[in-house]
Amino acid sequence: SLSWIRKRSIMRICEKARLPTIVHIHSGKFDSFCRGWYGKSVKRELSKKNRKIVVLEQRWLDLLSPWISRDNANVVPNPSIPKIDRKSHKIGDGVKILLLSRDAKCKGHGFAIRAADSLLQMGREVSISLTGIESHKERISPELDVRCLGWVDGKEKIQLIRDADIMLSPSQYEGSSMSVIEAIVNGLPCIVSE
Repeated sequence: SLSWIRKRSIMRICEKARLPTIVHIHSGKFDSFCRGWYGKSVKRELSKKNRKIVVLEQRWLDLLSPWISRDNANVVPNPSIPKIDRKSHKIGDGVKILLLSRDAKCKGHGFAIRAADSLLQMGREVSISLTGIESHKERISPELDVRCLGWVDGKEKIQLIRDADIMLSPSQYEGSSMSVIEAIVNGLPCIVSE
């Protein structure tokens, strides 16, 4: 992974300068990566003196234990503070689905659009708002209200969470998605992939 190669390069620069480093492992597929060609490199680099590893969940630390020493790692979860009052939010006749993500095939934008279209086919009024993409090529019912919003700022994101009835996160792999964490702490129900 290019992310590991960049991290390794920076760690080596810090090592030459005798600077301690904190390495944040946040990829949802890092264990698969470690099982491959780079596993020995990961173990060697992360066990060096003056290196501390941070992961987002205890589950990740357990999963990565063949390559990361528990004595050298800390679990530091992604923090999020509630910003939205959803107590008065009521679901109307239709359902408003939200997917907050960057544009990447693995994030499941197409799947989410097809899922919303399936709900529409079942007779449910549905709309879906997706960040990260500006258009889609899914073959769906013309009646489906699909809003491809591209990149949104923090204020827009808060409004999207406030207006949605449910967050959908069908990512093929995700560790601790910040969008799901923010949705949960703000009272937005989430449906996520395993």
